[in-house]
Amino acid sequence: MGQPFSVTSTLRTMIGTNYWHLWYLYAYIVFVISLPVLRKLAQGLDEASSKYLFWLAFFFMGVYPMLETASPVGINNELKLTWVSANVFIYPLLGYALEQKISKEFFTKQRLIYMWILNVVCLVVSEIAEYLLVKSQAGKDMGGYFDERFLISFCVLNAVTLYATVRYFTENVVFSDGVNAVFMEIGKDTYGIYLLHIWFLWKIPALYFIYNKVEHAGVFGYHFGILVSCAIAFICAGVVTSVLRRIPVVKKLF
Repeated sequence: MGQPFSVTSTLRTMIGTNYWHLWYLYAYIVFVISLPVLRKLAQGLDEASSKYLFWLAFFFMGVYPMLETASPVGINNELKLTWVSANVFIYPLLGYALEQKISKEFFTKQRLIYMWILNVVCLVVSEIAEYLLVKSQAGKDMGGYFDERFLISFCVLNAVTLYATVRYFTENVVFSDGVNAVFMEIGKDTYGIYLLHIWFLWKIPALYFIYNKVEHAGVFGYHFGILVSCAIAFICAGVVTSVLRRIPVVKKLF
């Protein structure tokens, strides 16, 4: 960030906080060291308990925080099921359950439509809660200010719905060899894109100049402009990763 490089300050940042765009590396460390226990838990799941785990997560990650904030007297802390709402716990287990424990026939076209309807409803509810509950808790009209507290409330539903939908289409729609090759290439490049995207988003002056024009010139509007900037950064990082993956020594990093 324009400061002289210091090993000490770098280590302090890495241990005490993090380099925010590398958050997933910290999550990955925690995931790996807990994997022996998670593996045993995952193997013990059956279809019924997997579905029950999902609904526990849906309630305690989505509904419960809103009830807790809206309640005039609060809710006893002992009623929180915090271990279920830990991302490093719930998402790996549900991912495993979707592939190994819940039959693929369960996700029929009709059931997926119902899931998407519920997904949209929950998104609207989270938006309303973000505006009303955060504003009321602040004790004054914040003019629509939000802190994203509730915008992530129903991510567990969104993740399962999106995953099941994509799997449904990939298993029921025949894609050409070219399209399949593109999907496989993107999958192999994902890790490198995560590692490199900040460089292409902020660290190259020429690209950063273009992004500012796209985001602030009013052509797309600020929020849609950000999507354009991110798409360009991901494509650039993907191309570089694709090249690096084909270099004998370097490809081991990816």
